[in-house]
Amino acid sequence: MLNLVLALLAGVVTVAAPCTLPMLPILLGASVGQTSKARPAMIALGFVMSFSMVALLLGAITRAFDFDPNVLRTGAAILLLGFGLLMIWPAPFEWLTVRIAGLAAGGSPGNATPSQS
Repeated sequence: MLNLVLALLAGVVTVAAPCTLPMLPILLGASVGQTSKARPAMIALGFVMSFSMVALLLGAITRAFDFDPNVLRTGAAILLLGFGLLMIWPAPFEWLTVRIAGLAAGGSPGNATPSQS
């Protein structure tokens, strides 16, 4: 029960996290002119619930598979760093997206062609 309360509290705190703050004006601005007064509260509740559920799910996975949470954090940090570097240099990022799109389409990775912009 304590884990559920802590996960909910973590979800509430993540609404004020620096990574979600730039999204809030856009999402809440979409509520301007809406007749429903509950829409901004529901958007905030959606943030809280989604972050809470992810925290609970990851906690359950680490307990079920006797997995070290630090390995999960390190892996996530490496993935975040890798994708950040790919975003800085567009050529490797485009190469990777073409390969992933080819695999997702069910073909071989070399069959996909990049879109012309």
